[in-house]
This record gives sequence, C-alpha cells and structure tokens, in this order.
Amino acid sequence: MTQLGLLKLVFMLELLAAEYIFLCRLKRRRAFRVRLSLSYLACIAVTLFFPVLAYNAAYASVMFLLLFGISVLFLKLCCDESWINIFYCAFAAYTTQHVAYAFGELVMTVSGLTDVFNDLGGGVLGGGTLSNYGNGSVQLINAFEYLISFVCLAFTYWAFYLLFADRIKQGAELQLKKISWFLIAFSLVLVQVIFNAVTVYYSYAHFDRLYYIISVLYNIICCIVALCLQFIVLKSERLENELGVISYLLRENSTST
Repeated sequence: MTQLGLLKLVFMLELLAAEYIFLCRLKRRRAFRVRLSLSYLACIAVTLFFPVLAYNAAYASVMFLLLFGISVLFLKLCCDESWINIFYCAFAAYTTQHVAYAFGELVMTVSGLTDVFNDLGGGVLGGGTLSNYGNGSVQLINAFEYLISFVCLAFTYWAFYLLFADRIKQGAELQLKKISWFLIAFSLVLVQVIFNAVTVYYSYAHFDRLYYIISVLYNIICCIVALCLQFIVLKSERLENELGVISYLLRENSTST
C-alpha cells in the first residue's frame, strides 16, 4: 500500500469520527446504531477500493472531496434531517478533520520531528515534509508519524467539540436559512483543501521550512474562521427565530386583551 493509499483510509476514519461528534445530537432514524455501523463499514469499504490513479494535487483534492461526499450520502441514511442540516454538520466535521491534520503537520515541522523521521527513513520522506501524499511504500517510521498525528487529532476534536459541536442542542432544529453565508464558509474551506494539496506537493520538491509553516498556519486560521462563521450564522438564526416567537406571542397577547 502506498502512503497516499493509507492516507485516504486514515482520512475516512478521522472524518467519520469527526462527523459523529457533530451528528450525534441530530434526529435519528430507526435502528440508528445498526444504520450507523453499516454506513461506517460501507464508507471504509468504498475508501479501500477507491483507486489512486495519480499522485498530484488535483487528483488528491478531488479524491478527498469525493470521499467526503460519499460519507454525507451514508449519513443521510442515519439521521432524519434535511440535506442542508446534514451537510452543515458534515462540513463542520470535515473542517475539524482538516484542522487536526494541519495541526499535526505544524507540530511535526516546528518541532523538527519531520527531519528526524526523514533521516531515519533514509531520505524516503523527501523534502523535509511528510510524504503521506506520496507513492512510496508505507514503512515502520510512518507509524510514529500517525501516532503524533493521532495525539494532535484527539486534542483538536476535544477542543472543537467544546467550542462548536456542543452548541448543537439535542434534538434541536437547526432551521438554516442564510445559505449564502454557509456557502461562503464552504468555499473558504474548499480553497484551503486544494491549497493544502498544492503546498504539500510543492514542498515535497522545494522544501522551505518557513514557507511551509506559514502555509499551514494560514490553512488552520482560515478553517477556524470558516467554522466560526458557520456557527455565528447558526446562532443568529436561532436568535432570530426566538425573537419571531416572542413577537408572535406579544401580538397574540395584545389582540386577546
């Protein structure tokens, strides 16, 4: 299995974990646990058989976005929610997973562990960056990379659960109406996913530590801004709905008196 072949499987596992954080409070269909288990198994199976036909930024970006879309389709089978609500939460999960990945890259690069693993791996990592997007075979040294990435992922998921996912109330209606703002946030993250792939492949051949660190930081900041924008819109619409209910009750009270 190539490094990119393993990365797509790790990506799907991380994505499914992040999606559960955001979707677990939505309305569930009957036999939710069975549906969820079968959906997760189906997503993993699709990911395993998804072909890696090229090793470049364009194909990597399209592959990850398609895998994300497939996960959204299966999640719709588990939750009794509108498509926009499903996609809203799934997109928040995708953003969380991407931040966790970028955070792991940042820790590896700033700490110098990338260079250590590169030396231990006999130079197979190349260019000073993690070669998870490469066509080289997976080696034992990659296990340490994924271990560090897992620690960064666990911290990011915990923090984002407290900051964002916990704001979705159990069984509450999202009632999203301002789709334009949501599309802006989605476009921002979409650009960052493509930008990240371009940066990884460029840095693989022309590594510059400062450039790579700045790129990863920019990626993280843009994703956090997009996620904040998502939940600001959610909060504003919730307050708007509550204000509408209060106004309606006041009108009813005034007409009855």
